[in-house]
Amino acid sequence: MTYYGLSGQRKQILDVIKKLGKAAPNDIIQTLENKPGNIHDQLIKLTKDDFIKRVSDREYSLTEKGHAVYDKKRKRKRSIIKFTEEEVKLFHKFARDKEFYTKISESCLPKLYGMGKEKLGCILSLVSLPDIEHDRNRIHILLEGEPGCGKSTLIEGITTEYWGLFADSVRMGTSTIAGSAKGSVYKPGLVQKADMSLLAVDEIDKLNYKDQRAMLGAMSRGKVTINMDMVVDKETDARIRVMATSNNQSKILPELRSRFDLQFSIKKLTPEDEAIMIKNMVENWGRKKNPFTGDFMKRYLQYCNMFDSKLPEDREWIYSYLVEENRFGQLQSKDNRNKETVLRLSLAIARLRLSSVVKKEHIIKAIELLV
Repeated sequence: MTYYGLSGQRKQILDVIKKLGKAAPNDIIQTLENKPGNIHDQLIKLTKDDFIKRVSDREYSLTEKGHAVYDKKRKRKRSIIKFTEEEVKLFHKFARDKEFYTKISESCLPKLYGMGKEKLGCILSLVSLPDIEHDRNRIHILLEGEPGCGKSTLIEGITTEYWGLFADSVRMGTSTIAGSAKGSVYKPGLVQKADMSLLAVDEIDKLNYKDQRAMLGAMSRGKVTINMDMVVDKETDARIRVMATSNNQSKILPELRSRFDLQFSIKKLTPEDEAIMIKNMVENWGRKKNPFTGDFMKRYLQYCNMFDSKLPEDREWIYSYLVEENRFGQLQSKDNRNKETVLRLSLAIARLRLSSVVKKEHIIKAIELLV
């Protein structure tokens, strides 16, 4: 179709409006298809119907209404993951295994030696529940340590083996995290693209101030407010789970750092640990692998995400236990955010163990991870 006298930007807007289908008035669609010369009246009509807005003498952009309808039409239906009866039985048997946590750590990236606690934390982030009301259930993980200790390998391996987006802050261009804007047109960043999933950020301390602020909003509220160029107070969903690495914690905004539920300090392997790693590698090379690695673990975690674990209706025992730990136990030196983390971790652990309700054993394991 030819649009006489239109700039490339206005052609693009009209093409997008055409794709809105039934949302746009039929007479407008027909006009676009049959009378390409009558552009001025068409633009006025579309503006009145609040599908586009005029931003300058020669430029138009989609309104929130236009974006909402267009984005809805663009979204593909998610394929439903199905599990066989045999798989489900095997999953529940695995969840009840006495050596469950050891097997989880050994099955997650088996070629990455050690880091059992850190691996479990990353797995819990993957299966952490969505937020409910004003309570955040999403779990965020920070791995700190000198270069070469394996922290980047861990978070990148998680996104490769299971799911999520991996972002190398050193190699990324500007505004890759928060997105960018030109005039009134906003281009989403990785925090929006990873909505409802995982975002793994390598060397988060190297992100600029704007991107760190975007990460803060996404991690705490699951939303990011955009103020760029002519885009003002645009709020977008960014309900992400974050795994990040850092070499220099002093360059991370304090309020952003405080949003990480688990913060692990990773050391390089000692010569003794390296000897054990080499021994295991040699002994396992070419032999039958752990049956719980690879596709099994990914399928298991996908199955876990179907569970809606909750705190029990009777919560007095949880309150009593946490008060005791706070006064005399392992939570004495922890702040209030850490107390909330215990609940988030407990819910994720229950989900990982295919339990619909949090039990005492889950809370004990959560505190063990936290301290």
